[in-house]
Amino acid sequence: MVDGAGPAPAARAVDEGAADADALCNMVKVFASEEIFEVCKHAMELHGGNGVMLDFGIEKLFRDAAIFLHMDATADISRFKIIKAMFPRTAGAYAGPEP
Repeated sequence: MVDGAGPAPAARAVDEGAADADALCNMVKVFASEEIFEVCKHAMELHGGNGVMLDFGIEKLFRDAAIFLHMDATADISRFKIIKAMFPRTAGAYAGPEP
């Protein structure tokens, strides 16, 4: 359920100023960052030993994808923010205020 939104509903929610825009954007961020990492991982596996060499550039893409997973917040923190937005009376009450 946390991984459910796509980029189109999130963009529409931001344009319309919807209350759930932050949660939808977090969903898209988690989905995109994990998919980018998987694509880069498959590219490294496809190229074998050449995938980790500097000559091919795949290792840089892989490093960038790994950093993208943690840039704004880790995927777990983003998922936690999504759950707090979806269930503010239950998850938000137990989690406490955000720092």
